[in-house]
Amino acid sequence: MSRSSSLDFESALTLLNEHAKIEVEVKVANKDFQEDIKQKVNYFREKSKVFITGQSTKNWIKKFNNFRKDYGYLVPLSEL
Repeated sequence: MSRSSSLDFESALTLLNEHAKIEVEVKVANKDFQEDIKQKVNYFREKSKVFITGQSTKNWIKKFNNFRKDYGYLVPLSEL
């Protein structure tokens, strides 16, 4: 009887080790998949931006602030 319980224990230990190995492989694959998705999302996010948007925005803010000063508006753009 002790022999069969030791065999059962060994097979249970083997199963646990195999399960742990599979779990680690799944986590690694999932992490790689998530990184791949993040890279693709960042790529398309950057591609969707117009190259000169930052410069254009600064230009329009500057023109708006000049307009405010010229016509006596005291409320800054950030508060509108």
